[in-house]
Amino acid sequence: MPSNLSLQSVIDYVTTQVRGANLTDVLGTQNEPALSICNDVYQEVLQKPLTWRFNKANTANTGKGILPWTTQAYQQDYGLTNATAEVSGVGIMHIQTVANGGFVVSSGTATVITLSPCVFSVGQTVTFFNVGQFSASTNEFVADTSGNINTSFTILTIASATSFTFACSATDGTYGAPGINDIGWIERCVLQDYLNTSTVKPVHSIEVTMNLEVESIVQPPFKISYQWSVTDTTNAANQLVPSIIAYFRFWPVPSQQIWSAIVDYQKKPQTFTALTDTWGVWPDELIFVIRQGVKTWALDFVEDPRAISEYQVFEKKLNQVREIRDQERPSQTMFPDRPLMFGG
Repeated sequence: MPSNLSLQSVIDYVTTQVRGANLTDVLGTQNEPALSICNDVYQEVLQKPLTWRFNKANTANTGKGILPWTTQAYQQDYGLTNATAEVSGVGIMHIQTVANGGFVVSSGTATVITLSPCVFSVGQTVTFFNVGQFSASTNEFVADTSGNINTSFTILTIASATSFTFACSATDGTYGAPGINDIGWIERCVLQDYLNTSTVKPVHSIEVTMNLEVESIVQPPFKISYQWSVTDTTNAANQLVPSIIAYFRFWPVPSQQIWSAIVDYQKKPQTFTALTDTWGVWPDELIFVIRQGVKTWALDFVEDPRAISEYQVFEKKLNQVREIRDQERPSQTMFPDRPLMFGG
């Protein structure tokens, strides 16, 4: 669960460890350097390769970072927003954000905009997941639970290359996807044989890389990268910040075989703005690591020679937490095909 401890509580402790040196409002600058020290430490403990269960994205309580989508023949780049439309046996596509009118209901007809060329046809049954609006009371995205949106419909028309319509009894209004605003770094990607009818469909991991070039080779992809993002130019009603569309690239170019892709990621750290803020996703029972990190940065600020050795202690504590808390064993292990003494 998120922390209940404030930044100020840690700064107060650390002040006793740096001979009472002032860490706030130095030279009249409010909250500094304490606030920057806390941000620096928090950002470091959540960066790659530090993988934490408590910092994993869990979209729509599915246990997945990004909702699955399917490849399309010869399409290399895909925009993702975390609300999906699926026609079973055809494919899964992410739809546009709320601000861009991803799902608009007017006089009993809904129009949906997809982020990839629409592969659906008139008469097919399409099912939606995680479509919603931003709440007026919390300013947060809330998936519709009326049963009139996140359900199945029969497609009436293909309105354009990236839109389709159907009859809908939901209240008139603009709905859509939340966007993906919190990607820190990508942990992994797995591909599933979408059209396979086995009880357990074949699944395999592919390599996650920093960047991939445009390609012309066509075959099942074995690499993926988070290439770029596009920020909405406007905010949806009751939305505090614009939504982001995340674009991913496969390599090589997917063939006509349809793969379902699932991406897990670690969330980017929040930026603290006040010493009354709490330590975000970092668990209170592991706050000893944070205290050590803040102590190290504070010693460095006051030019105390202990800073170097204290940073080594910080790294040791961080590695201890990785070993005992979240990284019990690597997920991938290599074994020999045959015993070492085979034939002997």
